[in-house]
Amino acid sequence: MRPEYNKEYQDYIFSGSGYGWHQEVLIQCIRMIMTGVFDRFPNLQIIIGHMGEGLPFFYERIVGDMGEVTEDSLNKPIGQYFSDNFWYTTSAFFQDELLHLLLRYISVDRVMFATDYPFADMKAGTDWFRAVDLPREAKEKIAYRNAEKLFGIKV
Repeated sequence: MRPEYNKEYQDYIFSGSGYGWHQEVLIQCIRMIMTGVFDRFPNLQIIIGHMGEGLPFFYERIVGDMGEVTEDSLNKPIGQYFSDNFWYTTSAFFQDELLHLLLRYISVDRVMFATDYPFADMKAGTDWFRAVDLPREAKEKIAYRNAEKLFGIKV
């Protein structure tokens, strides 16, 4: 038994950025869809970070397992809410494979560059994004055009 376990790891891993934070955010996003929040407020837009908080990894399972059971209770297929009501940032997950997995399920029109400052190194994030192999148009959308559209600003 390690009595220091809770002090050392519990908050960071299960409640914070080590693991738990990401899972909790994704769970709450699914709950918002399942309880009809976006049916009642179809224009509501939510930004979630960290390459979708695990959504790309679980996307097929979520859409597959929950699609049939919600087809008569939601206005749209469950996967459509992830495309219509959520925006995704790259924050602190500076890995090409994760970005490409996110883009497998989510349109490049809904992804925005972010670094997660002060929790992640801004230079590492920007260096990573500059080197990512994407078409120029896609890179511009992620870098700033999608933010301009969402926030109604001009960069």
